[in-house]
Amino acid sequence: MSEQPATVEELGHYLGREPRSLYHHLRPLLKAGLIEEAGKRETARRPATLYRLPADRLELDRNDDSSHAKALLKKLARSALQSAMRLQERAIDTPDPRLGARRNSAFLTHRAARLSKNGLKRVHQKINELSTLLGELHDENGVPFTLTISLAKAHDRE
Repeated sequence: MSEQPATVEELGHYLGREPRSLYHHLRPLLKAGLIEEAGKRETARRPATLYRLPADRLELDRNDDSSHAKALLKKLARSALQSAMRLQERAIDTPDPRLGARRNSAFLTHRAARLSKNGLKRVHQKINELSTLLGELHDENGVPFTLTISLAKAHDRE
């Protein structure tokens, strides 16, 4: 949805949420500059406000080690993973017929590895390449997909 402006109704459909449950999130997101108004779209009842991301990609400053930044990052991670879970469940329950087999609508993998500093650098490069590739392959007429990647240091077993 970051590629085109969307109404709250469209965002609700895309996120698998009731649109009315999203309205109370809009004001803080607008105030923080994480979304912006992008005009109006005529509907059967009244014009609907369009919202968009202000940039193709938003990232937190990974060098900010303050307690406030850590709390925000935890909240963002929880929200992103919950959203990914809802989308994953919906894709499993209602695969898109344009994609053929059910397995083409949802993909899930979990992998653990011990990484050196150089190995971690290579993983970060591949994640950035994948993100760039998704942007390059974007097709307005294509089937919408979302990618959520969580990479976190695991604690050693004692």
